[in-house]
Amino acid sequence: MGLRSEIEGFALEDPSLMEDGALNVVVVGGGPTGVESAGAIAELYRGDFARDYPDVSQERARVVLVEAGPEVFSMFKPNLRAYTEEALQKRTVEVMTGQAVASVSPTRVKLKSG
Repeated sequence: MGLRSEIEGFALEDPSLMEDGALNVVVVGGGPTGVESAGAIAELYRGDFARDYPDVSQERARVVLVEAGPEVFSMFKPNLRAYTEEALQKRTVEVMTGQAVASVSPTRVKLKSG
């Protein structure tokens, strides 16, 4: 698996990389693909990752979903939007709405708001 080999290849060998956010994942877009991706990554981190790497603090592995609009799943009914955001938060996905991405680099995501 790609993520596991990346973690074993550099993040666990150099703790300063984890301190700098090497385990953080930012998913851009609160539509169906973004929501599914963020939820799946969070489940991987909180399940397999936590079991395989118990010495790595879960706080070092953040999953953030960034949506430029005011809500995730904007194409669906309000009750489904609310349910989706709550389900993501239960999976420890940090949901940021009303935030547009200005730029993406290999190590950083910059929002238009700064």
